[in-house]
Amino acid sequence: MALPGVFERVITGHRAGPRDDDALALAGLLAADPSGVLTVTVESGAAATGLERAAREEGADLIVLGTSRRGRVGQIMAGGVALRLLHGAPCAVAIAPAGVAEHGGDLAAIGVGYDGGAESDAALSLAARLALAKRARLEVLAVASHGYTDARLEVVPGQTRPAPATDDLEPLVAGAVEGLPDGLEVTATVVGGDPVEVLAERSGELDLLVLGSRRHAPVTGVLLGSVASELALEAGCALLVVPPPG
Repeated sequence: MALPGVFERVITGHRAGPRDDDALALAGLLAADPSGVLTVTVESGAAATGLERAAREEGADLIVLGTSRRGRVGQIMAGGVALRLLHGAPCAVAIAPAGVAEHGGDLAAIGVGYDGGAESDAALSLAARLALAKRARLEVLAVASHGYTDARLEVVPGQTRPAPATDDLEPLVAGAVEGLPDGLEVTATVVGGDPVEVLAERSGELDLLVLGSRRHAPVTGVLLGSVASELALEAGCALLVVPPPG
């Protein structure tokens, strides 16, 4: 029997098609109980609005979307519904990879993008809960980039670091990992590079990638909404975007 997930109330959209099956499959993996998964019928022109409204009315803590098989440009459900929900939904948003319903799915390897900020702390906390529930391996991925820097590191966008960025991130990652619950199989990696490229490449070895989102906040960090938006198109596994704390 599969271990329970974390989310109590999960919303998926129904428009009839393979991507709906993929969304339902991922929802089943993430939901604490199958009875907590609610499928709502949405219209193409107002899918994001309908899902947002349903999530608020039902008190959902997760919206799950499916992807199409029409290539990168048409990969996101309803041509941008996911991108809107990533930055405006009242709860977490997950995007199921194409084929998960047909080929089966598991959550044996969970990755989380980490930059030391409050948003990535929330993502790490949720990823750890999922890893415990699913007895999954947890991989903490910190990408130090000169272009995107967390406010806690006291470097503004566009400012050049006087020292290697990894030197700043390593103690934050070490402290975060040390604070995780006992019983987790955890690995942590701190590398330099482009966050989208590094996380997209690593996602090919994962079953789920968890990110924090700043949504409408200024451009000040590694794991911005723009990074989540790009990974919605590029990730090689299921993507789960956690809303900001509060």
